[in-house]
Amino acid sequence: MLFAVSINFAQRQKWFELESTPIKSFGDDQFKTFDQLVDHFDNTNTKTFKQRFLVNSSVYKNGPLIIKLNGEGTLGTSQLSGQYSINYFAEEMNGFMVALEHRYYGESKIDPGMKDMQYLSSKQAIADISRFIPYIKELYQLQDSKVIVIGGCYTGNVAAWARIQLPFAIDAAIASSSPAMDILNFDGYMKYAQEQFIKIVSTQCYHNITIALNALNKLLVEDPKQFKIFFGLTTQMPDEPTAEDIQVISSYLSINIINQIQYHYAQNYDNKGYKGSLQIICDAFLGSLTDKSTEAEIISAYIASVQRLNNYGELTYKAFIDSIKNPTADSFNTRAWQWQSCTELGYYQTTNSQIMWGDKQTIESYIKMCYDAFFSEYYEDPDLSLTIAYLNDMIDFTNAWYGARNTPRTHIYYTNGRVDPWSQLAVVQGLKWTDGQYVDDCVMEWIDNGSHCTDLYLSWKVNDPVREKQLNKLKEWLM
Repeated sequence: MLFAVSINFAQRQKWFELESTPIKSFGDDQFKTFDQLVDHFDNTNTKTFKQRFLVNSSVYKNGPLIIKLNGEGTLGTSQLSGQYSINYFAEEMNGFMVALEHRYYGESKIDPGMKDMQYLSSKQAIADISRFIPYIKELYQLQDSKVIVIGGCYTGNVAAWARIQLPFAIDAAIASSSPAMDILNFDGYMKYAQEQFIKIVSTQCYHNITIALNALNKLLVEDPKQFKIFFGLTTQMPDEPTAEDIQVISSYLSINIINQIQYHYAQNYDNKGYKGSLQIICDAFLGSLTDKSTEAEIISAYIASVQRLNNYGELTYKAFIDSIKNPTADSFNTRAWQWQSCTELGYYQTTNSQIMWGDKQTIESYIKMCYDAFFSEYYEDPDLSLTIAYLNDMIDFTNAWYGARNTPRTHIYYTNGRVDPWSQLAVVQGLKWTDGQYVDDCVMEWIDNGSHCTDLYLSWKVNDPVREKQLNKLKEWLM
């Protein structure tokens, strides 16, 4: 992922980290904790930590246990309060709703200071689920209930992997926008994002934003003092940034556009005539521009309506690494996700000179980030060869362990939005054995004009038919 995405993790997670508002009444979105094992793979380690979860039994009448897996952020009470598809399925199936916080994220910390990261992995998370299900069944007398797990993006992977590895405990799964193939250099992300941007917005908007990004990236390298003046930066950015500083700052230049593509709200997504989030940004950006606008005017319009930099913290590589190595409460989740990226998943979104975001986000810069943030205190690696080998080995192992797209699987409903760049790594409709994908009794569905995880959000009324098909398939699988 982009450096800026990593630094500003809370912004990236806006669909997954909604504000928590405690609700007092029992059974309605009330936080609880479970004594979870720290290490499921060491029988001599009996230590536990408090793993948080929420329950909502308001519509339960002998239906299934439906578990929403919270992702790379803090569990909020909104997860079971009517905004997501889990509520729809529960109402239609008289289900018992639970939302489970992922270890190391939010308040489910093993090490309060987030220094000891060795027990954070998807494998431990799946083992958490295997131990949590019998606990919650006994606690609420749900022993005869079938079990459905739901997740989006990374936790879509976890939901699918858990169904594959725990078919005796989990009867069905919904995996939304889940990148089943782990990859170190995800260079296709930016290319796909640009292709979708071109399809969605006007030629004039794409053309002028490209002009602004090219000019700003060039100015950042050639005249950083003038760059600071354009953005009104003072002490946040050095007058003579290093190459590593430039990589960080360059990633900030486009974070808003990239987020808006990944999380694009399509035209009429609500069946109420919504114009489209990217179209609204373009309207604001183009409002004061004409065919005769100068480069400086285009840059000023971009800064005013698309991407400011003065709202962020210190814009240096050192500050970024420090925020991961010595996290505060604001960066605990960022440290956790970076650890998973650096030790099992990858997903680094690199750029090149052929796309609108420039060429500063290289795979080498991400590998160096992993080394500086997590490994430098353990070994010396001046040419990063050891770290490259380690990352490649761990990602290969993850794909081998879970099977990527090619492993026997049943009773999983995979959805992907056509706009979402993550769909390139997903289990998708149209791929066959010869393409490296194997499924059995599963469903893969493309959502036209859908972006990241849009089927999970009830506000996307155009996806009501998708959710109805999911519901009917779940009922069939639970029979």
